[in-house]
Amino acid sequence: MSASLVVAAQAAGHGKGTALGARYRALAARRGKKRAAVAVGHSTLLVAYHVLTDHQPYDERLHLAKPPRPVPTTRLVEQLQAQGYVVTIQPLDPAV
Repeated sequence: MSASLVVAAQAAGHGKGTALGARYRALAARRGKKRAAVAVGHSTLLVAYHVLTDHQPYDERLHLAKPPRPVPTTRLVEQLQAQGYVVTIQPLDPAV
């Protein structure tokens, strides 16, 4: 089964305009083609699992998108306070 996932990942790498293809090409440039094929095969397996368990059709935006990272404001505030600054945070006014 792993061999067929790797072959499918290599085929996805040749496709243009897909998230799996873009992931394969990005990983292949950094880590090499073999590692990229295994990683994209793993992603393909995860997508198949979620499609089968959630009973939802495949959608690249849902299955391959990563959640946005939270802004590390508390850590940055603590760093500034450790340097002796007094920090107050106010949200931006949308009318400005």
